[in-house]
Amino acid sequence: EAAQRGSFQALQYLLDSKKATPNDIDSQGVTPLHYASLNNHDICAKYLIDRGALVDKPGGDLQATPLHWATR
Repeated sequence: EAAQRGSFQALQYLLDSKKATPNDIDSQGVTPLHYASLNNHDICAKYLIDRGALVDKPGGDLQATPLHWATR
């Protein structure tokens, strides 16, 4: 949710405190990087990638990568 809203401080807190990981998935297999990419939250996306987010992880109904979501 933090990545989807573009809340960098919340995202940083969740990852630093190990309450979340960059590769957590929701019920549809979507990662925080998917949401940050879709919503053009470039600072959050870069932070997630720097923290080890998988850039080629398929997710959602179409099994699309975060790059596919960014082009939407």
